Amino acid sequence: MKSPLDTIVTLFNKVTDKNPVDKCLLEIIEGFKNTSAIKKVRSEGAEKAKVLPAFTVSCNLGPDGKPVDLTGIICLDFDLKQNGHIANWLYVKEVLISAPFAAFVSLSASGNGYFMFVPVLHPERHSEYFRALSQLFANIGIVIDPSGKDITRRRFASFDPDPYINHNAETFKVTLEPEKRISVMKPAHDLEQSILWVETAIQQIELREIDLTPTYEKWLNVGFAFAAEFDEEGRKYFHQISQFHPNYSFEQCDEQYDRCVSRDHRNGITIATFYDLCSKNEINIKSLIDFNHLLTN
Repeated sequence: MKSPLDTIVTLFNKVTDKNPVDKCLLEIIEGFKNTSAIKKVRSEGAEKAKVLPAFTVSCNLGPDGKPVDLTGIICLDFDLKQNGHIANWLYVKEVLISAPFAAFVSLSASGNGYFMFVPVLHPERHSEYFRALSQLFANIGIVIDPSGKDITRRRFASFDPDPYINHNAETFKVTLEPEKRISVMKPAHDLEQSILWVETAIQQIELREIDLTPTYEKWLNVGFAFAAEFDEEGRKYFHQISQFHPNYSFEQCDEQYDRCVSRDHRNGITIATFYDLCSKNEINIKSLIDFNHLLTN
């Protein structure tokens, strides 16, 4: 089976090169080993990147600079500056390489981001796939640089001591109609589903280190919500949610949950209270579940 990366693109010796050449994309990403140039870029700033080789990803260019052949590969850029809300930046790479449609994932030339190559079914629908991928990652709180929608865009060669390559990456086939919107979240209806929804939310809370309990009232309501839905089994979730408060104490948290479990009257608080709190903090649980489903099916 041919690797999706075994395709011809246009290579520029440097960004100002007037005489680019045709080159295999796979050979470019595997062959660039100029670590000294990369170290200079990462230590002295992006201006130094102008001396690095640059190449197209989504097409091969003709003499007039217009696309001649489309490769069926979309390049996605994930920049740290655009994702400052993510506390655990290393986790982003784990998310990217877990996607079955990831053919290549690497550090950017600056070292402050990642880029990802995704094979798509219909190369001529580049903008539709890019919009769908942008929405897909936005649903889990990861922002894609919008510059990737340009099919002729060049990217600088880079080096990653631990790049991810998947020659058998699945072809991405999902497109997004302009009018399509994220579905409205509805409360779960059974215990198994509640566990899935809560654990999915906690994964995002831990990724972004969100404090859902800045006030005592909210902390108490989260405890009531977990006690009402899970009884004693909700204790671990309460600790996971509480850990990001600056005054978190394991012992105090445990004692508080004891009180939540023992209370017969919880002011009408249910697990829906927790879901509402997540929604107010831009954690769309339904979208996160849809994303995880796409990764595993």
